[in-house]
Amino acid sequence: MTAGISISDLHKSVTDFCNKHSNSFLAQYLPKTFGYGIGLKPKEDLLSLSANSNRILKPGMVFAIRLSLANFDSQKRPSRNCLQIADTVLVVGDGPPEVLTRATSRIYNDISYTLNDDEEELQEATEDGTRGDSGRKRVKEKGD
Repeated sequence: MTAGISISDLHKSVTDFCNKHSNSFLAQYLPKTFGYGIGLKPKEDLLSLSANSNRILKPGMVFAIRLSLANFDSQKRPSRNCLQIADTVLVVGDGPPEVLTRATSRIYNDISYTLNDDEEELQEATEDGTRGDSGRKRVKEKGD
């Protein structure tokens, strides 16, 4: 993700990498968009990291990189899986981007969770605002 390349070329290189290193397994589950620019708005649609964007990366641009793989099969739960990998990066020039979220924990137990099939019903059924039996408070949004 270096300055001077187009977003569509970046998208193609990620797709090509997944095709080459995963025997096309990952590529079939990749989203159409790998993230978006961060600017005046938290999500700049004009800087969407997609195959259709011919915008050129420039030093100082900030992107939320988000790769989501959904509904892929595993031995435990066929077609009920989702994996999301995300970082915020700064385009700095000729070298690799600066990862602005590098201080965030990368320990699996700190960043992963599993939802049981019945957890959604349990969350909806609780009236005190907690998330099931986890003890964590549910943040109420406007309109809740």
